[in-house]
Amino acid sequence: MIRLVAIFVCLSLCAAGNAPAGGLPDAPGGIGPADVFVLAGREGTEASLEARDMVRLIAAGYDAGEVLESLRIMHPLDGAVFPADLAPPLVSWVDGHPRADMWLVSIRLADSRAVYALCRERSFVPSEEIWRMVRAATRERQAVITVHGVDSGTFQVVSQDCVSVSTSRDRVGALIMYRQLPPVFSFAEKRLDLVGGRLGDPASPDPPKVLFQGVPACVGCHSFSRDGRVLGMDFDNAGDKGGYVLSGVRRDMGLGKDDLISWNGFPRIDDRQTTGLYARVSPDGRRVVATVNEIMLLIKTDDPFASQLFYPLRGILAVYDRKDATFTPLAGADDPGLTQTCPEFSPDGLRVVFARTGANMERVRELGGKTVFALPDASLDELNAAYPVRFDICRAPLGKGRNVRAEPLPGASDNGMSNYNPRFSPDGKWIVFTKSRLGLVLQPDSRLCIVPAAGGVPREMACNLGNMNSWHGFSPNGRWLLFVSKETGADSRVWITHVDGRGRDTPPVLLHRLGEPGLAVNVPEFVPRAAGVMERITFPGQ
Repeated sequence: MIRLVAIFVCLSLCAAGNAPAGGLPDAPGGIGPADVFVLAGREGTEASLEARDMVRLIAAGYDAGEVLESLRIMHPLDGAVFPADLAPPLVSWVDGHPRADMWLVSIRLADSRAVYALCRERSFVPSEEIWRMVRAATRERQAVITVHGVDSGTFQVVSQDCVSVSTSRDRVGALIMYRQLPPVFSFAEKRLDLVGGRLGDPASPDPPKVLFQGVPACVGCHSFSRDGRVLGMDFDNAGDKGGYVLSGVRRDMGLGKDDLISWNGFPRIDDRQTTGLYARVSPDGRRVVATVNEIMLLIKTDDPFASQLFYPLRGILAVYDRKDATFTPLAGADDPGLTQTCPEFSPDGLRVVFARTGANMERVRELGGKTVFALPDASLDELNAAYPVRFDICRAPLGKGRNVRAEPLPGASDNGMSNYNPRFSPDGKWIVFTKSRLGLVLQPDSRLCIVPAAGGVPREMACNLGNMNSWHGFSPNGRWLLFVSKETGADSRVWITHVDGRGRDTPPVLLHRLGEPGLAVNVPEFVPRAAGVMERITFPGQ
């Protein structure tokens, strides 16, 4: 993807006034005898002299007044904060200047050192050695990254853009498990061989592990216990849409009957199968909560940016207890006259927050019981208008008897918007939820909001990008939030933002190693490193 022509590390202590912020030295004299020059793939004195001469030519002709604004850095974003243990990140840009055919990336550090990379492609990933130096020098200090578009015929800088970044003292300290699949849902259904599960490490430059691939069934939505030793995951087992993996984590997970349960063990109210929609494992790994007795509306389109409208038209919450092997309705979230979904346990396991709306039984009757459609040419805006729904975040205690009423969460309910996918911070202080004008998932206008766990004034997060922000979750240490966005295209990708003790977050960082071209990423979850023992998951029938 990246062809690096030349890198050199400027080790001299240049005066800050020798160059514009993030720019180049304004004359060859700004490059001193202690500078080190490296040509990628070549070593020795000849390569060093060639790199030095190229940079001197560019620096000698640099004139900030002549530079046009045709270049835009796409990543990192201005103000982004990198994790202390992040592997070398991606620097990428677009440039519309017709003469720009070579690019010089400069990373100017607070201690007056700089890193420069001369590239022929519109992206750059620093080596691990260089990134360790940059990461240490930017620990809670800003660095300026500038990309200069260069006319290689004249060595003149013709375009440029710059951003400021820094590195946090906080580590991620966790892995990320996610599913990847074709972005168009109807196509993914036909090409299950392209659907797979991956386990990636933000701290490693290595590609993610392939946990499973091509399972001949719908599989992949997952969650873990707090210690990472219990995995729960949807699995349509032998035609049972309520099949669910509930298993201890181990190296080679060849799943058998002892690793599986079925949400159809919960009493049905009609002849429809239940799926255990949006199931979540409790922090201690003993329980799982999910939507059951649901009727789902699913309308499929061919738009890769929004290929389905999906939400339950009815449903209650049920809890499965591993110790007793029992299913029970969750009091306060078991009203058959309402739709209750998207549950989440509190960190102490004593409460559940969830999304709720009035059951759409009139719509069910209108649809004649058929709730799966294919409308290839329909837009999501048209579908939202035809099938409007808005959810509120509510909360209910766990195991407090039958006379329990769920309470709407102030700040995440009754706001004229649809609120869903609540996620607790590990310390229990905050809830991050998704908000959109209508709908439940895959809404292009969805935004992440944070609110005190007891309710209060919500705040839209700084990490929000332009197209879809959802499928989010906190790292085990509570300092990082991951989420999925289609900001870079229909092939949705995972981003990560720093969250401090006051709930304030930063512009996000793209985890560019998670995902493959042509495939979307969804349902990512932070996984404690204990789950890193997993090498392979094999399902019955494989």
